[in-house]
Amino acid sequence: MALERVSAVDCVCHGQEGATDEFFYMYMCHFSQLYIRLPFDDFTMGVLRLVNVAPTQLHPNSWAYLQAFWVLCKALYLQHSPHFFLYFFDTRPRSPTTWLSLISQPGINRLDAFTQSFKHFKDGFFKVVVK
Repeated sequence: MALERVSAVDCVCHGQEGATDEFFYMYMCHFSQLYIRLPFDDFTMGVLRLVNVAPTQLHPNSWAYLQAFWVLCKALYLQHSPHFFLYFFDTRPRSPTTWLSLISQPGINRLDAFTQSFKHFKDGFFKVVVK
């Protein structure tokens, strides 16, 4: 895995057409504010697969829910799984478009929303190349 700077013409919504290596994009705030680490663990990969989104399609507040849930399960010695996580959270919109947010299921809210404002987070991103 290697991190690469993006060019002025790169956009997180661009696909991999013509690329020699597999890659995906990540926002800077994922690492600087949410402390996400690569490679993703099985839990994170499982949630991304179940909701069928790329890392940049999941809103930063939703990443905060993922991180908090993982830490909470570890602290309480609970087995964490993508299906267990999605018992407590639902997606908005229901079918992914460009963005997907996770919201608490009505009546079983266990985590408060991340209050940090993520304005302008789309301005800083880089490419993660899978080697």
